[in-house]
Amino acid sequence: MKILDNPAMFDHPDVYMFQNKDGCRLFHSTSQREVRKIDLRSSRCRQPLFIPALFRGRVNNRYHYKQEKSPHLGIEYIRAGSLAVRQEDHCFLLEPGDLFLLLPGDCNEVMTGPDGFCIKDSFQVRGELLDAYLESTGLNRRECIGDFDWKKFEETLARLENSRRCPPAENGILAYELLQLLAYPTPSPSPEPEIVGLAAFMRENLEKNLRTETLMRQSGLSKRELNSKFRAVYGETPHQHLIGLRMKKAKQLLAEERGLSIKEIAQMTGWQNPLNFSSAFRKFSGTGPREFREAVRR
Repeated sequence: MKILDNPAMFDHPDVYMFQNKDGCRLFHSTSQREVRKIDLRSSRCRQPLFIPALFRGRVNNRYHYKQEKSPHLGIEYIRAGSLAVRQEDHCFLLEPGDLFLLLPGDCNEVMTGPDGFCIKDSFQVRGELLDAYLESTGLNRRECIGDFDWKKFEETLARLENSRRCPPAENGILAYELLQLLAYPTPSPSPEPEIVGLAAFMRENLEKNLRTETLMRQSGLSKRELNSKFRAVYGETPHQHLIGLRMKKAKQLLAEERGLSIKEIAQMTGWQNPLNFSSAFRKFSGTGPREFREAVRR
């Protein structure tokens, strides 16, 4: 986690989701028309501990969430990309491996970070015993959890995801197990070394044609092992990770190397065809490379 010195990125008129103690309102990301309202004062919240929903996936550059004095604990775990968080007068940049707590009663604002995307696990913990638990364990005085057993955390999230319709008692047990992992963290074994090494190999060879066969040969893993282990560490496939690295590098070059043409930047980030690069860039960032370059010049 890093401190953000410039909070200007939060001066954004669009709000995708707004939550307070009574409920949650969802807005269309373009028209800002309210599309859904969710009442959070349901009877299930009166369980001792409860996780109503789990989000595991990708948010793009229009993601913007505000929370005002919510009675629930929000948890954001970053797998790839970045997320910016503002709490009162403090701004933070969350990067892969960071786990951040949106504490009950705080005013929080969350946006996609400078990478333009974020792959994350996100959920809330509610319940009548939540405040007492946070107080007794000291979690209500912490914001970022550092070295915790990410493997057990991942296993517990997978159990939660696979039992979404489980009885409230079972859901409460999983909520308690997740909180225990964060309240009493123990360092987990280092991620698979061949996977970490493969990610470094990708970063150093973005301009090359990195086919699946190349990555298999570099890591010494079968295709199935490669995808499974890579997803366990980074939360995405090797191909998705490679695209993210290339787009991050392309954005850097577009912003800083103004003497380079779009075609040159495409080739430096692994695209031989500039049209394919432009199409992929637009799909990833919501804007074309030329428009992106013009926007950062202003």
